[in-house]
Amino acid sequence: SFTKGIKDGETFIYYEDGNIQQRAHFSKGVLTDSLKDYYPGGKIKSISYFKEGQLEGTVLEYYVNGIVRKELPYSAGTLNGINKEYYNNGKLMVEAGYANGVLNGVFNTYYPNGQVKTVSNNSRKLRDGVSRTYNETGDLILESQYKNGRQDGESKSYFPSGAVKNDFQFRGGFRVGENISYYE
Repeated sequence: SFTKGIKDGETFIYYEDGNIQQRAHFSKGVLTDSLKDYYPGGKIKSISYFKEGQLEGTVLEYYVNGIVRKELPYSAGTLNGINKEYYNNGKLMVEAGYANGVLNGVFNTYYPNGQVKTVSNNSRKLRDGVSRTYNETGDLILESQYKNGRQDGESKSYFPSGAVKNDFQFRGGFRVGENISYYE
């Protein structure tokens, strides 16, 4: 609805077939409360919450089957907290930390079966610290040190048995020093 030409109250946008595409709440032209998007068949596609025109709270995006696709935490219009993305079977795919809209903190990925794929950390968008990669059965296959987004320090890869396959040294993203490869 409108008051003196300004959106005020609940507003709808419709698909050509008459189904609701979007529903939003406005107060004096500013988004407040919730904004909901729908798939053409009528199922919910996303829900966002607003406070004084800025995203506030967790934005939820859904697959057409109704399973949550993404959870995006916002504070004062900026991504803050742990962002989560899911496979269409409901299993966690990615969890990534954000601070003031910048990738910062935990960054983990998962296989569709739920098994951890990678465990790492970011500092202001750049990988930092120990990063570990696992195969689908949970065996550690790679462990590397990062500094400012570049490999820096020891990097080891492993055979499925757990035995060391490669032991490389890095500085500033380049291999240096003695680098050893093993046979199983």
